[in-house]
Amino acid sequence: MPEPKFSILAVVLSVGVLQSFLLSSVLFFTRRGDLPSNRYLGGLVASFSILSVGDILVRSRLLETWPHLYLVFDPLVFLPAPFFYLYVRRLSRHEGRGGVLTLAHFLPAIAAYLAAMPVYLLDEREKRVVVLEVLKGPPDFLDPVLAAAALQLLIYYLLSARLVLGDAICIPSAGVSPGLAEKFKPWLRRLLALGAALILLFILSVVLRIRLFADIGDFLFTVTVYLIGYMGLLRPEVLFTAQPRGKLVPGLPDSEAERRVSELDRLIRKERLYLRPSLSLPDVAARMGMAPHLLSRLLNERVGRKFNDYVNSLRVEELKRLLRDPAFAHLKILALGMQAGFNSKATMNEVFKKATGMSPARFRGSDQGVKEV
Repeated sequence: MPEPKFSILAVVLSVGVLQSFLLSSVLFFTRRGDLPSNRYLGGLVASFSILSVGDILVRSRLLETWPHLYLVFDPLVFLPAPFFYLYVRRLSRHEGRGGVLTLAHFLPAIAAYLAAMPVYLLDEREKRVVVLEVLKGPPDFLDPVLAAAALQLLIYYLLSARLVLGDAICIPSAGVSPGLAEKFKPWLRRLLALGAALILLFILSVVLRIRLFADIGDFLFTVTVYLIGYMGLLRPEVLFTAQPRGKLVPGLPDSEAERRVSELDRLIRKERLYLRPSLSLPDVAARMGMAPHLLSRLLNERVGRKFNDYVNSLRVEELKRLLRDPAFAHLKILALGMQAGFNSKATMNEVFKKATGMSPARFRGSDQGVKEV
């Protein structure tokens, strides 16, 4: 029986797999936030983890010891792309239908398992012979499967990119509070960038058959898992998409509360009420025909923000737009801040830095001041 061989990369990958299984379990079983989006993200992490287990078996030559595990994990290569797309779609206005149509995204994985059935029926001796051939180099019959997986990854990536790079993230119809929009977009764009790198490395490893690309991809997967875990600790409201459950606003059914949140967002954005420095909660409540305390409760528990934080987030976006616009380059930052709805320089600087991590002056002088990344 061959001795297992553990490289440094295999050890690093093993640690990443253990963490990713823990993370996916938390996402699957947590009762916080929007359950479907958490579970789609959990499925994405879990599918990567299981694929990595198969890779570790090959790297460590444990597959020679347990040949019955050959091709047990490989068909799951068709799972990460649909899970990522469904996660993004859940956070966009293109909610789509559930049930059978959602399950259809996973048919390629089922088809791959059916195609591998003759291998599963081999006895241990025959499988060990096949495994020894595989360890010398990928057999030709696997190439069409890997090529199909690469094509699937590319298609789903483009579909996801269309949603992420558009302006459709985090609206109430997707079950996600509109007040979290500016937090979700950078998060999904980071995942999209990592996904692009993983897909490129996977395609290169399939087309060029160079192991180095697969090694880099495995390492990047581990980094991605750590990033998701770090985001869960640092910004749990982003990882666990905030969607309250139950009747949180007294006297308002859930459907009515969601309608009121949408009405509030349309009112403030369409009429640009946030540009008024004196805008107050009672003013908006009166426009909506609601008691101020009910509107405050609605914002806290459905949007996850206080009224001033919600309005100031829109003012920050307006100020960023003005700072990027060359037509206003001759105006002082304070004048632009007043135009965006802030009533003082101190408030403007404090709110802007809290939202962006930099002062308005630094933002104007940075690359973001020309084009937001």
